[in-house]
Amino acid sequence: MKRRTVLQGALASATALAMPFAPRAQTPRKLSYLTWNIADQEQLFKEEFADFRSANPGVEIEWLDKKGTELP
Repeated sequence: MKRRTVLQGALASATALAMPFAPRAQTPRKLSYLTWNIADQEQLFKEEFADFRSANPGVEIEWLDKKGTELP
C-alpha cells in the first residue's frame, strides 16, 4: 500500500510540473495599419497582409487609409 501511495504522489508531482508547459490557446490579436492617402497601393497591401497572416495565425489586420484632409 505504501508503494502505491509513493507512486501516486510521484505521478501527481510530475503532472503538476508539466502543467506550465501545456499548450495554451492564444487570444486573437488585432493590428491596425495606418497610411495616408495611398489607396492606389491596395493590391500591394493585400498581398503583404496575406503573407503576414500566413506567418502569424490569429492576427487580424485592419488597414486604415486616411485621406489628406483627415489628418489628425
